[in-house]
Amino acid sequence: MKHPIFSWLAAILFLSFVHSCTSLAAPYKTLSAQEAQAFLAQTPDAIILDVRTAEEFHSETGHLPKAVLIPVQELEKRIGELAAKKKHAFVVYCRSGSRSKRASEILAAQGFSAFNLDGGIMAWNAAHYPVEH
Repeated sequence: MKHPIFSWLAAILFLSFVHSCTSLAAPYKTLSAQEAQAFLAQTPDAIILDVRTAEEFHSETGHLPKAVLIPVQELEKRIGELAAKKKHAFVVYCRSGSRSKRASEILAAQGFSAFNLDGGIMAWNAAHYPVEH
């Protein structure tokens, strides 16, 4: 017969494991290019945030229509510029999705609703969605 303390210990270990697994989940959502395009079509007041450099924003890859440029390395110190738009959803992208993951984490930590564009502008361009130059 098992001692009751072992049952309690097993339950505590299990709950600790479940909590650690769920706390690893991203605090933002990730969207494919197709999902982002559909989301933006259904959410016209969403803010599109490009977190690349100014050079990339103006490069041949273009940028999403109506995108706001704040490079990821400036986002934390410029977050106040976005405060008035906090109630809006933010679709965040970069070149391939790495910097926008970091930017989405920053936004989510500040209480913003962030959606990371998986694959960045490269995935958007590959899907032949519109860009501005």
